[in-house]
Amino acid sequence: MFCRNCGQRIPEGAVYCPRCGERLNGETAPEPSRRPASGEEGAQVRPERRGNPPSPKRSPAAVVLRTLALIAALALVAALGVLIGRRMVRYDEPAASTPSTAEPASYAAATPVPLPSVTPVPAEAEAAAPADGAYLEAYRELLREEAAFTAQTQAEQGGWGGYSSEYILYDIDKDSVPELIIKRGTCEADYTGTVYTLRAGEILTLGEIHLGHGGVATWPGENAMLHIWGHMGYQQMSKVCISGTGLTEELIFEEDINQSGAEYTSVGAVVPGSGALYLSVPSSNELLLSCWQEVIDWAEGRGKAPAAAAGWPNEDPDFYMKLVDTDGLVQMSDREGKLAFSELMRSGTLYQYTDGDLSITDTSYADFNLDGSMDCLLCLNDGTDYGNYGLLLNCEDGVTYGYFIYSMRAPQISPDGTVSTSWSDSDPHTTLERFFFSGKDFFTLYLSN
Repeated sequence: MFCRNCGQRIPEGAVYCPRCGERLNGETAPEPSRRPASGEEGAQVRPERRGNPPSPKRSPAAVVLRTLALIAALALVAALGVLIGRRMVRYDEPAASTPSTAEPASYAAATPVPLPSVTPVPAEAEAAAPADGAYLEAYRELLREEAAFTAQTQAEQGGWGGYSSEYILYDIDKDSVPELIIKRGTCEADYTGTVYTLRAGEILTLGEIHLGHGGVATWPGENAMLHIWGHMGYQQMSKVCISGTGLTEELIFEEDINQSGAEYTSVGAVVPGSGALYLSVPSSNELLLSCWQEVIDWAEGRGKAPAAAAGWPNEDPDFYMKLVDTDGLVQMSDREGKLAFSELMRSGTLYQYTDGDLSITDTSYADFNLDGSMDCLLCLNDGTDYGNYGLLLNCEDGVTYGYFIYSMRAPQISPDGTVSTSWSDSDPHTTLERFFFSGKDFFTLYLSN
C-alpha cells in the first residue's frame, strides 16, 4: 500500500503515514505500475509546480517529540546564561589553585579560562647570533612597497575613509630579530595584522591576527606576544607564539565590564611586566625601524633617564615664542612645504574637522625625545569643550618641524618627557603618552596607566 498524500510505501495495518503523518483511515493508494521513463514512448511531462507545497500534517507523536526537544533547548540556553559573566585568570597563577566560591559583584558565576603552558624560547632562537641589522633593510623594502600600494589605493579611493596600513615591530620569539606586523584594512571591522619574520635572509609570512578594536602587547621572557581585543565592554587577551613557520594563539583572559562599570583590566595585571604597544605608525614612516627597542623599553617601564640638561635652539629660551610672534615657518610632518604659523591656526588647516580658528591655551617645554634639545608643546582649542588639540614644535638643523596631536588638554609633563593629558572637562579620563620624532617622522606611544 501507498500513502495517498505523499506516495510513501506503508506497512499493513498502519494508521498514520510514517513519512508525512497523514491519517490513513483505511484509504491507501494501490501500488503504481511502472511508468515509461522520460524519452520512452508514452512518457508524460510533469507540469512545473508553482507556489509553496502544502505543509504536511504531523502525527501526535511527532508533535510531542518536537515539543520535548524545544523544552530541552530552552533549558540548555538558560543553563548557559547562568555561566556567562566575567572570566579572568592571570597566566602565572598555579594551575592547581582552587577557584574562589564567592560570586563577583555583578555576575552570577565566574568561569576561569584554562591556563596556558609556558612557551619556551625555541632552541634555534637562543642559539642565533645577535642580529646584524639585516632585517632593517629587508623590512624597509617591504614597508616602502606597502606605502606605495597604500598611497595608490588611497588616491583611487579619494584619499579618505579607505585603505590604510600601519606597522609594529616586536621580537616575539626573543631571537634578537623583531617580527614585523603590518596592519591593513579599511575600518575596525576588517583590520588584519600580517606577521612577518626574517629567516636565512628571506622574509617569511608567519600568519595573521585580527587587529580591529585591538592591538598587541609585550610578553617578557617568553616566546610570546599578547593579542588584545576589546569592544563595547568586552575584552579578551590571547597568547600568540611562533611555532616553526607559523603562529599559535591561545585565549588566556576575557571579561565583560558592562554590568560592573569597571575599567578594562590592564595587560600588566594579566601578564606581569607586559606593556601595551598602542601606537599608530603609517607604513610610510620609517622611524620605528630605528627605535623599536626603545619603544619596547618605554612600554615595559624601562625608559631611559633624561639627559642631565637640555639646551635651547640657537641657545635662545625664547626661540619658539619668537617663531609664534613673528609668524615663522613650520614644516609639518604630514605635508609638503612649509606653512606660516598663522596659517596653521586657521580652521581646517591642522585638522579638517576643527569648528573654528585655533588659539593657544597652554605652552609647555621639555626635551620630549631626549635628544638634548628643548621642544615646545602648544595646547590649542577651537572654541568648543571637545576641540582640544596639540602642536609639538621641534627644531632640527635649522628647520622647525611641527607634529599635530589629536587630543591635548592641560598636560602634566614628567621629567622624562612623558605627558599625561585629559580629553575635556566632560571626560576627565587621562592618558599617558610618549612622543617619538625626528625630522618629518612622528608617532605617539600610548602607555598603560
